[in-house]
Amino acid sequence: MIEFSDVEIFSKLENENEDIVFFIADTNGKLYIKDREVISGDRKDYDNYTYEKDGKRTRIVFLTKPLADRTWRLGDKMIFNADYVLPNGAVAVDKNTEIAYFDLNYGFSRKTCIVNEFGDYSKPKLLPISGVEFCSPEIDTHYDYSNWKRIENKTDSFSCEMYDEFVWYKAKIPNNITEITLSARHLFAVYINGKEVLNRNSYKLEKLQEVPETISVPVNTEILNRDENELTVLVQNLGFDKGFSGDTNNPRGLVFFETTPKIPIEFRVCERLSIERGDKRESENPYLTRITAHFDVEFKNNVSFAKYISFVDFRCRRATIFLNGTKIGRYIKRTHVQEKFYLINEFLQPHNTLDIVVWEKDRNVKSQWGFKSDMKNVKILIGTFRQYQLFK
Repeated sequence: MIEFSDVEIFSKLENENEDIVFFIADTNGKLYIKDREVISGDRKDYDNYTYEKDGKRTRIVFLTKPLADRTWRLGDKMIFNADYVLPNGAVAVDKNTEIAYFDLNYGFSRKTCIVNEFGDYSKPKLLPISGVEFCSPEIDTHYDYSNWKRIENKTDSFSCEMYDEFVWYKAKIPNNITEITLSARHLFAVYINGKEVLNRNSYKLEKLQEVPETISVPVNTEILNRDENELTVLVQNLGFDKGFSGDTNNPRGLVFFETTPKIPIEFRVCERLSIERGDKRESENPYLTRITAHFDVEFKNNVSFAKYISFVDFRCRRATIFLNGTKIGRYIKRTHVQEKFYLINEFLQPHNTLDIVVWEKDRNVKSQWGFKSDMKNVKILIGTFRQYQLFK
């Protein structure tokens, strides 16, 4: 038995008669076998050592770090030197490669995989924009939200049992209010009678400056120009701290809301953007805009690929990306911006629809017509990051 080891274990296969333990070779490491010699971890690929005890054989097999990075376990089989392995056992490689296999019944075997020429796929292509539409009918003043969930007291999304990234709040407010005070997590905007009155990029930072979590916004009769006015709040939750280092019970959504003079407000709530709920009507307001593009993908039984989209000179501050109706990423303008987004193969189809929902600031909207024209000039590239041939 192994009494002590400072060599990293990689994996283990076993049955009633034999244990195969794979270790990652280490020039400075050692394995200490009880009542036997010390084994150096300074080994080459597939170097092995065997001993028996109580009728059971144990075999120690070494893999160097480069080979371990390309080694996969599939059930009771180890597959070596593959770029990746599919659940059905097919191996994927992007160049001529010798693949090795090991299982307890048949031992080691090898197979050479000869890859056909893929052609040059390194240069991405420009996706033509097929349509630009305003996509937030929730902000329109005539929007029917009577079937939304009615809430009382606590407005945060957890208390409302709303767990999506986006949560909408709507309410009626009178025209005698002089100020509204609110706090929300993390990105949010406030609309009154279909017009944006506040757009906060982060609840803690704005233009890299720390700002209060709770803020007040003055309102006047020019904004509250009706006897009964319509209030809409859209909140985007960016998730939890990396590694869940913070309190996961921290509230999200609209955390605090109050008016001056103080009056009770009855909110109704709904989660997800309208297109996620299957509502693709074009709205009257320009605050959320959907950019649509289409592209085709050719599938082959013996070829796998990793595709991506990227933005060129994307001037919008934030956007959410949908592939065939499934949310696959979000773009947020920061010092270090993610501009490349991978298209998950399971979501791809022969004919695909890409929707980019842009959440813009009011000051960037010169006119509805001009804004749509600007969005039609957005440059979206589609490319292939890697391409592999499959072997069974």
